[in-house]
Amino acid sequence: MGSGGLLLSAPHCRGYVVSDVNPDVVDLLRFTRDNCAELTQAVERLFKADNNEPSTYLALRSEFNAAPRGLYKSALFVYLNRHGFNGLVRYNAAGALNVGFGKRVRPHCPTAELVATSRLLQRRQVEIAECDFEQALADVRNRSVVLLDSPYLPANGKAKTSGIYRCGAFTEAQQERLGLVAAALARDGHYVIAFNYSSPKARAIHSGASELHELSVGTRISRTAAGRGKVAELVAVYRPAIKVRAAEKQAARPRS
Repeated sequence: MGSGGLLLSAPHCRGYVVSDVNPDVVDLLRFTRDNCAELTQAVERLFKADNNEPSTYLALRSEFNAAPRGLYKSALFVYLNRHGFNGLVRYNAAGALNVGFGKRVRPHCPTAELVATSRLLQRRQVEIAECDFEQALADVRNRSVVLLDSPYLPANGKAKTSGIYRCGAFTEAQQERLGLVAAALARDGHYVIAFNYSSPKARAIHSGASELHELSVGTRISRTAAGRGKVAELVAVYRPAIKVRAAEKQAARPRS
């Protein structure tokens, strides 16, 4: 699920299932869908001028890291994302959010955006799961479209030892497992689209794709100005083995 950007930009049809291994992301989306009024009230109480300064931000970040799962923690997650540096979501090796203060003049309180997202999730009857990607894809219904927006490999193709997720890094082994799962889904008749930074390693992982496309995409969340701008993104498209499946069904039919 990641940022949810792909979900929010998807066509208007029903039957969406989204999953993520990060409980903070999952809880926020669930509370947005099911308890939007209470969530927006809690968020609005945090978006006040007195809270837009470093010491308060750090205190609320510590409160977030110590808080049990619940609606208030999701409200803090929104506050930290809008008041933290450049909209980053990043955790240390101990699983604590460690993004620094953002120094924004007037952080935007996203009440309207939360309400609009809540309505979209309800209208499209979006199911939200918290699990590993392979578990989420184990019961995909026939002829589905699967979007795999995993944490990206760096452009040099080397997986980091720690990731943005509380549950640890998305390792190179997991990246390779993702490529195998994508190919298996296509063989079972599904359309699969996987995203990553373009690198020889990412291309090797998705060598089983029907098509590999490279896009120049703008990024704004790097720690340094030099790291922002255009990056090469890989889009791996796995087309279903429809002809093979049709031939198998034809061969299996009883002859008169």
